[in-house]
Amino acid sequence: MRSSTHVMPGEVRGCYGCHETQVQTPRPSVRAMALRRNPSKIKPPVWGDSTISFSRFVQPILDKNCISCHNGDEANGNFDFTHRTTPNSFITWSYVKLVFGDNPKTTKEWVEKTVAGSIIPYNVYPNPKVKYPTHETVIPPMTALSYRSRLIEIATSGKHHDVKVSDEDRDRLSAWIDALCPILGLEEIMEQDDFPEEEFISSSDYHKGLSFPAKMRTAPFVHKAFMQDEFNTQSDRIPTDRKNRELPAFVLKDGKRIYRIPKK
Repeated sequence: MRSSTHVMPGEVRGCYGCHETQVQTPRPSVRAMALRRNPSKIKPPVWGDSTISFSRFVQPILDKNCISCHNGDEANGNFDFTHRTTPNSFITWSYVKLVFGDNPKTTKEWVEKTVAGSIIPYNVYPNPKVKYPTHETVIPPMTALSYRSRLIEIATSGKHHDVKVSDEDRDRLSAWIDALCPILGLEEIMEQDDFPEEEFISSSDYHKGLSFPAKMRTAPFVHKAFMQDEFNTQSDRIPTDRKNRELPAFVLKDGKRIYRIPKK
């Protein structure tokens, strides 16, 4: 997504190109309803700058509303939402059940048959307006993700054993699904150890294309405002304390992400 755009006096900008193809979108004949009033003030989510992850956004809601029935080997519907992982893995069984649960065989079934109802990037999805869809074909509005998610329907309708989550929990579930069901957020990634340099060197084929081992816990902050940052080397970007010990690039305080930017 772009961070800014430019409009000349008299120009009209729309959302076609990404949300609709340029050759199919009709020219506006009347002024859109959204343009007949002042813009709404953007209201930030209650989670502030926190990124989205399964363990923080979804599992607590499952623990509160679902695992009293969906737990253990005798879980209802064969959906065990208990938080558990296999050794040396961060992917939980509850995540697998929600995202892959009904064994979809096609990308279309991924939307229709999984509980979460996510989509796979760069896969082909049908559009009634397009005879031969490709991976660039736009999915029709409100036909996938949180609009069609069984998880959202079950969690908000009150029809499934009277379960009806709060508005905040509904927003968290919707945000997770519309973000394509991430398992890890930035916070979880930053908690992982850096990739060992000796393993990186010994398994060069696996990490082909990387010039140095991936940084996790000590990943530096890099300015992204359409310019190179002011640091000369990779090590210059890593924040340190007074004893020159490496620190995480950011901390979360009251839902706000605060970056530690080293002084040059």
